[in-house]
Amino acid sequence: MEDLFTISFGIIFALIGSFVTISHIRKRNLLSHEGEQVIATITSIHGDRAYIRYIFNNEEYETKLYYYSSTMRIGDDVELYINKDDPKDYVYAGNGPIVLGVIFIVIGIFVLLFFYNI
Repeated sequence: MEDLFTISFGIIFALIGSFVTISHIRKRNLLSHEGEQVIATITSIHGDRAYIRYIFNNEEYETKLYYYSSTMRIGDDVELYINKDDPKDYVYAGNGPIVLGVIFIVIGIFVLLFFYNI
């Protein structure tokens, strides 16, 4: 039973990491070509959530930034790519989500390799 848990844990971590990495790259590539680049400002931070404000076509938008790093501070600018047809749909332009996904993949693979003593 412990074997099944360990294998499942490794596979799930690797799959989550793959999903996060691939989905971020795909959306960033799409919106960087078909969307619009904007600079958003971090307006507040609550725990591990940052909230941002940006302007597009003379309209102001406020939302939660789906990616947060402990190095972010109130007043910092972050680069986004937004969907021109739906400016509330955006993707963070940085590599943070990709790094997080790769960490999950590495942990998943490490658990599988460690389990099999390779």
